[in-house]
Amino acid sequence: MDFIKRQVFFLICGVAALAGIALGVTGMSKLGEVKTQMEDAVRLYGELTSLPSGAANSRFIELEQARIARQREAFDALVDQVEALQPYEPLLEDFFPAPAAGKVERDMLLEFRTRYQAALRDLYVRLNAGQRATTVEVQKAAEEIRIEEQQAKAFSQGGAPTEAEPAYTDAGVLTQAGARLNADARANLEKAQMLFCYAEPLLAEIPAFEFSSKLKGNSRYEVDFTVSDCWDAQVKLWIAEDVVDALARVNAQAADALVAKGQAPWVGVLPVKDIISIRVCRDVIQGALAEGATPDLGMPQGVGAADPVCATDVSFANRYSEDGSMFDVVQFTLKLVVDQRDLPLVIREISKDRFHTLLRCSYVAVPPDPSMRGKIYGAEPVVKAVLDFETHMLADKYRRLMPDEILEAYGFTRPADEDAEEDGGA
Repeated sequence: MDFIKRQVFFLICGVAALAGIALGVTGMSKLGEVKTQMEDAVRLYGELTSLPSGAANSRFIELEQARIARQREAFDALVDQVEALQPYEPLLEDFFPAPAAGKVERDMLLEFRTRYQAALRDLYVRLNAGQRATTVEVQKAAEEIRIEEQQAKAFSQGGAPTEAEPAYTDAGVLTQAGARLNADARANLEKAQMLFCYAEPLLAEIPAFEFSSKLKGNSRYEVDFTVSDCWDAQVKLWIAEDVVDALARVNAQAADALVAKGQAPWVGVLPVKDIISIRVCRDVIQGALAEGATPDLGMPQGVGAADPVCATDVSFANRYSEDGSMFDVVQFTLKLVVDQRDLPLVIREISKDRFHTLLRCSYVAVPPDPSMRGKIYGAEPVVKAVLDFETHMLADKYRRLMPDEILEAYGFTRPADEDAEEDGGA
């Protein structure tokens, strides 16, 4: 009965996630509607003011002025709500779209790189994530086993021999006694009990988080990257931080529940087991889905890194970026190992309070490893899931920060500075 209740709960979570996705897309579409209504009101106001003056006309003009004010307030309120769902701030002030006057560009590039690398390392801290046991840790476990066996042999000399506990169950699963005497299993089990989830380090062949190749160095003499390279890294970091915070919340909630029951949380009993990779498409999406077309999202990619769609013809609500649009679309993909019952919860948490919309979810069962000589995912059924998302970034806010080179590449124009316009008008 508990199992049924749990499945029903997460089914409800899935419905809630879809509802959240619908609300997010609806909210983005409302921006354009409110703006259109406001522009219509301003146009009508202009037509009225051009008519011959008179008491009746003045009354109509006053009413139209009031309607314009209401529309502007509604638009501003909606923009404020959207900005609240995108609280992204650059790692370095006065750096985008170009270093402020009086700032030395080279110094700011170096400072951005330092902060960027620190922010990437912090992602692992937020998740309490790490890798499986290293070769050094396995060797240390082997030495511990050797010493323990010597001590046990010395202790038992002269006495009756003790019967050894079986190393494997009848089903071929390594027992606790077997794990204590197997260096690989012992080291990996000890490591797993220290972690909430797995995530390969930044210098691994396939790191969990995308590490910009231009910003990997530490030399203070060779600066072979630009502000545009930093912008690309910044956008990907914003999305990675969003996803990491969501996954960390899922595991933290489960960990709190375990602690309340007097149990110790570790990767084997938590929902999110392994963050294989998070990858973000570099380009914003331009183009609309053709009428009647079917998105071709392909299949999950083997053991490699996540592979974002980056398709100009795939968008959840047939919405896309263009020079006059209210927002830009960016796609990203996650490859995770999670408890199969918690997959709807993971999707819901990523989409909650953000404009991240799920495009596709594909998954396959991960067979258990009874030897416990690699990553240990626990006793519950787990799946490797590939999740394709798109997110919407408010153009009026973030195109102001885009370097000129990127604006030109996309054919965008930088939004006017409203504060400067108001000062000029005054």
